[in-house]
Amino acid sequence: ITRVNRGLDIVNQLNPVFYDWDRTNPRTQSFTKVHEVGFIAQEVEKVLPQVVNKADDSYRSIEYGKIVSVVVAAVKELYTKVLGIEEQSQHQKRQIATLEDTKAN
Repeated sequence: ITRVNRGLDIVNQLNPVFYDWDRTNPRTQSFTKVHEVGFIAQEVEKVLPQVVNKADDSYRSIEYGKIVSVVVAAVKELYTKVLGIEEQSQHQKRQIATLEDTKAN
């Protein structure tokens, strides 16, 4: 078991798209005709091959549920960065207050 590291880097490489299924492909005949949102499997495969399945005929599909783990890792990274920025901001505010007190005296 290893942690998902650099989740933010992975998420930043994913390109969400809106798309319509290719109706000339027999595999998609039973799919809905709704304008979809998701990812292009060939692009995801380059970034996160663990979530892409490849059939014998080279048709690819994405296991979207597995992407959640990477997104959670990315959110945690962002949270850590935000906490660091907030801490730095508080430190700077204390420094400014100290300087203002020094000038006032």
